[in-house]
Amino acid sequence: MKHASDLRKQLLSIHRKSYPAYKSLKGLYEFGDYTLSIDHVQGDPLASPSHVTIQIPFSAHRFPKDLYQTPETKTAFEDHLLRRFASQIHKFSFQAKGSGKSGTSEKIDDYNSGKTPELRYVATFCAIVPIDDPEYVMLVVCDEPTSGYIYGSAIAAPVVSAVFKEGLEYMGIYPQYTADELAQQDVTVPWVGGYNSIRAEAQLTAAGLKAEYIGSTDGTEVTGQVPSAGTVMPSGSTVMLYMGDIPLSDYRMSTVPYVIGMTVEEANKALSEAGLNISITGAATGSEAKAVSQSVNSGLVVYRGSVIEVNFLVNNETG
Repeated sequence: MKHASDLRKQLLSIHRKSYPAYKSLKGLYEFGDYTLSIDHVQGDPLASPSHVTIQIPFSAHRFPKDLYQTPETKTAFEDHLLRRFASQIHKFSFQAKGSGKSGTSEKIDDYNSGKTPELRYVATFCAIVPIDDPEYVMLVVCDEPTSGYIYGSAIAAPVVSAVFKEGLEYMGIYPQYTADELAQQDVTVPWVGGYNSIRAEAQLTAAGLKAEYIGSTDGTEVTGQVPSAGTVMPSGSTVMLYMGDIPLSDYRMSTVPYVIGMTVEEANKALSEAGLNISITGAATGSEAKAVSQSVNSGLVVYRGSVIEVNFLVNNETG
């Protein structure tokens, strides 16, 4: 059996090589507390995905055996482990570091000559990745946009972001994060049903989330949670935990505020004050970015703690 150091050396030796080179990784690797088995390596972008197995002895994991003694508890426990595992690897999901510049130009000659009755525009966005050693450049040009947005940051930048996000991992470019960036990554809500308050809070804290309890925590267990297990939300968000015998009809509700036109900070504040969590999407989240859509319409009543997805764009002269 090989060791972790062998795998690291092998990975460094085949870095940025073609898919077939990665087939040499197949095998068992000892990592101390666990063994990594690379069972199958994807041969090309269209082939069946790679398959790996992680084996952890009881002496290392120490999970109580009653968690997997019956088919029902085994299924629930497996589901919980998979969700926890997914929440951890999600921190390393693709997000290449690059640099880009938007631009917006006027077709002033056509307008001045009377060729067009109104002033029309060309919106662009150009980006390079990776930022430290550029290998790829992409230029998106939107000629005479008609969606209501005219700036490159609003309509061209999201195209670049989507293409790079989907394609760069096939080119051997992978994300690198600082400790602060890792702390701000989205996480997956774990299942804590049936746990007492101490155990439930420990699980949520380990996932990078906070807990707010409804009902007494004295000798009771979690009977409901909002958002539900498996929901992806920003690290640091709050999960509502209902303790003991609380009927669904007594779950706390919140009215969704109107956040269109707000900055990220303003939208986050408005949703937080309403007892809701925000999930930020879009190609821009700086001080100039404004909310252009929200996943749940304002005025609707939802469970307190629900996640509202808000999309942000920069649509002004800076774009």
